[in-house]
Amino acid sequence: MNLDQIGILFEITIDRSIKSVPFAVLGGESSFTSEKEILFSMHSVFHVDDIERPDGTNRLWQVKLKQTADSNPQLSLLTKRSREETKEGSIAWDRMGKLIIKMSKFSKTEEIYRTLEENVSNENMKAYIYKQLGYAKIGLNQYEEALALYDKAIAIRLETLPSNNVELANCYNNIGTIHNCMADYSKGLPYFDKVLEIQKRTPIDDMSIGRCYDNIAYTYDRMGDYAKALIFNEKSLMIK
Repeated sequence: MNLDQIGILFEITIDRSIKSVPFAVLGGESSFTSEKEILFSMHSVFHVDDIERPDGTNRLWQVKLKQTADSNPQLSLLTKRSREETKEGSIAWDRMGKLIIKMSKFSKTEEIYRTLEENVSNENMKAYIYKQLGYAKIGLNQYEEALALYDKAIAIRLETLPSNNVELANCYNNIGTIHNCMADYSKGLPYFDKVLEIQKRTPIDDMSIGRCYDNIAYTYDRMGDYAKALIFNEKSLMIK
């Protein structure tokens, strides 16, 4: 044992009533299934409630922490500045949800965005939440539910955004992908056509158009229309 080292044990008290400090209990979903892991959102703030020496020596210190809400006047300014610098969005639950998506923990993703859904009234934000929930449902192979969520997102987007908005293109692309996953290729193809139409009318990088060509080529291939599949594969290769 290295006598120069000192152990520090952090004990965190969680107040579930504080909605502004999101967290997710990963449990058996983490890499270490025997551990009960808890993931806090970036920039979660805690204050030191107490410091103790549980073994009566200087070899181990126990630091007791408590959550601090965003409404705390001493910390709200610092938290705001930190979030602005990272440019990760204005809503802590959304930042948490995006992180969980990257970890492919789709059940937890759904929990997080359902919580966010309960606390927003802005229609554009609701459309965004439905889109994220739809993505989670795709990850869970719950395709019918995913389609219903994307339909909700599109209904709101069509009322609030121009018909050539890239957000609509993203939703159409995911719906087309869902139909392909369900082997309903003839239903998915029109959505990829809509994506391509929007992309051609919108300033967007060529690689995005290339990916759309790939999706259309794949769909035609699965439908057995190899001539059209070849045409779109060649269009994709010309861009790449």
